[in-house]
Amino acid sequence: FTNRQITAEAVLASATLPWLHHAVKIGDRHYWDGGFTANPPILPLLEGGKARDILLVRLDSGGSDNPPLTARAIHARLNQIMFTAPLNHDLDQFADLQRMARAGSLGGPLGRRLIETRLHTIDGGEDLRAFGQASKMNAQRGFLQELHGLGRARAETWLDSQDHREAEQSIAAASKEEPCPSS
Repeated sequence: FTNRQITAEAVLASATLPWLHHAVKIGDRHYWDGGFTANPPILPLLEGGKARDILLVRLDSGGSDNPPLTARAIHARLNQIMFTAPLNHDLDQFADLQRMARAGSLGGPLGRRLIETRLHTIDGGEDLRAFGQASKMNAQRGFLQELHGLGRARAETWLDSQDHREAEQSIAAASKEEPCPSS
């Protein structure tokens, strides 16, 4: 996808859980996803992106260390695995391709891009795990405000601990070439 394709309808379609909301029509096609296929797909960012830095904000930090024992807990863990598997696969592929490029096994423009690209992650960690899988369906205003506050705190921690100025310049330079629409 490109920045021009990121519209309110596209974001809604990407977030549509099929058992909770109808498909979203864009043009002549209907879309739904809710994270099943890849949310976000990392590899297309490498192929078509211009920024040297990719910032990934993880909203699901993974499962608990305790095995699920009840039917409800097993179902929740299965959903978590299904939602994170495509992203984890992309991240593994990215790491493998980057190793190959750095070893000289993958050249050309893609090889150079892989060598230059830096992937940064902001992760909710234990803060998000403490809420459990049931919280994924919580749309209460107070809960969303709490999540917003946790997100800001995690972002500030990342900004304080990283050399983000270079990443910020890289991302800003790429976004100037194709600005993201405001609506």
